[in-house]
Amino acid sequence: MEPATITRTTVHNDEDSLYYSDLRTGTLSVTADTVSTRKTASYEDLKPFIDTEAHPVFITDSFSNLVILSNEAALRSNGGRTYEGRPIEQILWCQEQISKNCTYAWFDNQWFYLKKELFTWKGSSFQKVSLEIPSNHPKNIDIENAKNMIAVMLHRFRSPMTGMLGYLDLLATQNTDANKTRHFGLLNDGMQHLNDLLEEMEDLYSINPEAESQSFYVQALVQEIMDDIKSVTTRPISINVTGKSRAVEMSRKKLGALLRILLTNAIEHQSGSRPEINIELVSTRKIVITNYGKPVSDYLEKKMFSPFMTTKAQNMGIGLTRALLLAKYIGALVILTNNTEESGISFTILLPPLVPYM
Repeated sequence: MEPATITRTTVHNDEDSLYYSDLRTGTLSVTADTVSTRKTASYEDLKPFIDTEAHPVFITDSFSNLVILSNEAALRSNGGRTYEGRPIEQILWCQEQISKNCTYAWFDNQWFYLKKELFTWKGSSFQKVSLEIPSNHPKNIDIENAKNMIAVMLHRFRSPMTGMLGYLDLLATQNTDANKTRHFGLLNDGMQHLNDLLEEMEDLYSINPEAESQSFYVQALVQEIMDDIKSVTTRPISINVTGKSRAVEMSRKKLGALLRILLTNAIEHQSGSRPEINIELVSTRKIVITNYGKPVSDYLEKKMFSPFMTTKAQNMGIGLTRALLLAKYIGALVILTNNTEESGISFTILLPPLVPYM
């Protein structure tokens, strides 16, 4: 067996975006027969190159863009049926470049980070197309473990907390000492704060996949939420619509909760000389929320979607984890796409394509 050797590193540039724009047109001048006559080598020798990877991987002929191999993770989404001989653009729906060096693809009813590598094997040129979960998104098992831990905490803490609050209230009503009244008030505030933290954890625990799907316009939902939030903040919030408005079919409640979390997060982290918060509807499937202030540190950026990650003393650090779960259950993706003082801190929501793909 002749080992495959990578001769060029990962490609992420503007040319990539143009290339995948061309893929979306579906205009190919080469057929599967062309590939088979051009190269009759046993592509199965390349299998070990991709089968050890847990995420979906395809190998395409770089001349025709036709799939010649796919790994087990990719085949599972197709009921074990082969993708060989099909143009890659019939398998992936590729989102345009959404930030520098970032391209995402829709496959098997979810968004993936798209990574491409060119390599040569037995004198021919091929491309390895990998679909990966964004590196700063926690694994499903980690989120489930956090939810299980929260379930135990809620069960063990909720009853004693309720009893203590009731007993404290009873003592306060029987008290006639003004000085003690002030102390009871401080104790009650602290207990209520602990209760609020439990409520916040329950918000994460209670998120579930079930949701009623309905047809609605994203712009109308964004405007409704923006009007609600404007009533409780002095921060200027603007909305900019640059794409066409079309109805979507999904859970309006879950998308609304996701938008509220990201807008609240933007308000909490707004700082500096630019007070505005911007919401841009780039298209029916792409929403960008931007605030300005101190960029997220490298350490926090790598773990920002993991539960209990926060820099604020009064915060549980599960807001972005909730956002991640809400996005997952409506087939969307939430990612950090800008993180500089000049361009702002931007979170982008990618909604599912408007029509089923594959």
